[in-house]
Amino acid sequence: MQVGSKRMAKLINRFFAAFNKYIVSKVMHAILRKLCVKNNIRFIDTNPAAIGHLTLDVDCFLKERELGLHSFTGILLSPRSRTSNNFLLECWETSPHIYVLRNTLVCYFLDYLRTFSDTGFNCARYTALREQPLEVFQISERWGNDLPLIDLPKSVEIAGRNLFFRLFPHYKGEPIAILHCRDSKYDLITNNIHFTNQNHRNCDVRSFDKILDFLNAHDFICVRIGDYFVDGIEDERYYSLQSLENEDKRLLECYLAKYQTLYLGANSGAVGFPSIWNKPIFLLNMLPIQNLRSTCINSIAIPKILRRNGSVMKMKEIYDKALHRIDTDAGYAAENLTFEQNKPEEVFDDFLFFFDKFVKNTTSDQAQIQDGLNKKYREVVDAKANDSYAVGLVGALFLEKNNLI
Repeated sequence: MQVGSKRMAKLINRFFAAFNKYIVSKVMHAILRKLCVKNNIRFIDTNPAAIGHLTLDVDCFLKERELGLHSFTGILLSPRSRTSNNFLLECWETSPHIYVLRNTLVCYFLDYLRTFSDTGFNCARYTALREQPLEVFQISERWGNDLPLIDLPKSVEIAGRNLFFRLFPHYKGEPIAILHCRDSKYDLITNNIHFTNQNHRNCDVRSFDKILDFLNAHDFICVRIGDYFVDGIEDERYYSLQSLENEDKRLLECYLAKYQTLYLGANSGAVGFPSIWNKPIFLLNMLPIQNLRSTCINSIAIPKILRRNGSVMKMKEIYDKALHRIDTDAGYAAENLTFEQNKPEEVFDDFLFFFDKFVKNTTSDQAQIQDGLNKKYREVVDAKANDSYAVGLVGALFLEKNNLI
């Protein structure tokens, strides 16, 4: 009985999807053409259920407009039940160039307007192309260190501050570090079809051990965000939001994006939050290699070490053999590749350089060494790699220490 009900539900969903695609969309497109408004508006073709797209794609759309690369007003279709962060939508609504529609029925009728060339605005070139450079890096470089386009509306500012002070009643202005370690739980609870094939992107929180000790010693408040599996580690060095209701988690993630001093993370969409606020970003355990570097200028990223038959793969060899493109667990297995989580003692020197350069804004003794090694790394990067336009740095001391370049 239950199996029959599921099949019936799938058939109904397929019917309405086809009806929407082949009939409703054409009717709505004809209406827009009749009203002569299609030349001024574009329905933003992105995935609001993924926080990386909801942050970076919309940010890129607005920055390109500000840079004079287009003159469209965007319409973002984002039903409440399928939105990764509803508070972020309120932030985007502060822009005069974005209209957000959240009603499920309205979004259904307008959905396929994203796919017409004269009414849609395809954001794939920003963050989602395969085997091509992503334009988010070029936009980030052109924008530089100018003020972020996003802002917190008064409602989110007040609600976020009240919740933060309820959790941290003794807060006296200490610097805040945000920590996010991807472990696939979000994929699981959102029924992501890639749940079983993206574990190469996961990050062990223990890789940050020495960094967390350092930040605690420097009076940072460290807050771990995201939905993650309990990893059996009782750690008083950071505050977890695990016990909060989902809406409170999302509120704090949105609010603290503005007030964090730095961000620690891995290859996860959550890095979009610090990126759109121009915050310093330090990333560990990065795979795929072609997505190694961050979209933010003030950033450093460190890859996982790849081994084949026990031997460490150098970066030039990875690119020469096109292994940088592998983006599934099955792909790594097919190439007989294994990968290692970063060891805390091997990444700490790069973090200290990052802290001096991007947090304290001081000149480090390692600057020339880092510049030289980063230049050496850029020389081996495939011109078609996703991050080939990136200006963010790699953890060059890590690469040198492990004889990767």
